[in-house]
Amino acid sequence: MAWRGLFLLLIIAGAVAWFRPQLARVALARTAAALLAFTLANPDGLIAQHNVDRWRETGKIDLTYLGTLSADAAPALTELPGDLRNRALAPLAARLADAEPWSSANLSRHRARTVLRAGAAVSRPRGPR
Repeated sequence: MAWRGLFLLLIIAGAVAWFRPQLARVALARTAAALLAFTLANPDGLIAQHNVDRWRETGKIDLTYLGTLSADAAPALTELPGDLRNRALAPLAARLADAEPWSSANLSRHRARTVLRAGAAVSRPRGPR
């Protein structure tokens, strides 16, 4: 919303003749900065970690929803114990089973495949069993 509001202000400012030539560059720079910030925030990883933390506190977890998250969620999901971890990672493992051409290389998918190959035996969390 903040980006849209700023973009609207830029359009309004673009109506002023002195700013019109800069509008495209500023809009492109703001879009690139927003995309970079979103990518670095790792939303699926944060969501997965929040769900794992909530499981530790309440013993409740939505495995169906966790199965829809991207490869960014894999490291957080490895903190779940055996059966829960396997059930949470199974949909991701199925999506990552296909080979990809080099042109679609992705660090998150590479990390997730590494975690899946290692058997996801990273740690034993504290919490309900």
